[in-house]
Amino acid sequence: MEKISSKSYIDLHKLLFHKQVHFTSDCEFFPDFNVYVYVYDIYIKNDEIIFETKNISNGKHLTIGSNMKNLQFELI
Repeated sequence: MEKISSKSYIDLHKLLFHKQVHFTSDCEFFPDFNVYVYVYDIYIKNDEIIFETKNISNGKHLTIGSNMKNLQFELI
């Protein structure tokens, strides 16, 4: 797993755009955050990188912000 905070927007776009990704975080609002998604859009809003995704198992839309505490990713 790699930390989102260690990558630039450009690096993340190259790595994750139109890819299947496993995201994890230990954010206070979403403890044990652990999702498998398809990333279909990446953009910057209010100085935060935003990932627009679809859950692989059920197709539901999920917006993930890079400011989540300890947000990490791996390609699947």
